[in-house]
Amino acid sequence: MDADVFVNPYNLMEYLRTHSADQLLYAGYRNSYFPSRRVKRNTDSKYYVSYDSLPCQLYQTYNSGGFNVISMETLKLFYVAHRHVPYIPVEDAYTGLVAKATGVVPVSMDTVFMNDHGLPYDYCSYHGRIIATHGYTSNQLYDMWGQLHKDIVNSTRCDLQNI
Repeated sequence: MDADVFVNPYNLMEYLRTHSADQLLYAGYRNSYFPSRRVKRNTDSKYYVSYDSLPCQLYQTYNSGGFNVISMETLKLFYVAHRHVPYIPVEDAYTGLVAKATGVVPVSMDTVFMNDHGLPYDYCSYHGRIIATHGYTSNQLYDMWGQLHKDIVNSTRCDLQNI
């Protein structure tokens, strides 16, 4: 999980209750929604990957590294497979390559949002059914966590019908 991600643990627990412990699960914000899955070949790019390392033009479908839910059964498969998948320095794309090698399909969680989420920075936007959202400052994360804790203690809720 990235340092600028807010996770609502109560909503995460609700999500986990809908999956069995032995299920294969690799869930998060799937990259098929990103504007470009093209492998970066510019050596000045932070996300540069050489053609020798990965000869395809587009990445396989993978979940963004900001936040993922990966079951223990899936982790066991990933652990065995990672030794046979050539490493690339884009860790979330690499995890997608390992997933493909194991036959595990990335699941998109519609309750996880990335930088371009379009959610306003206000408490009711992330209190409802959202599990994780990305792109916040440490002060915003602190405020969001404090408000969530306060509402849990006081048993209050936002009007969440439009989220």
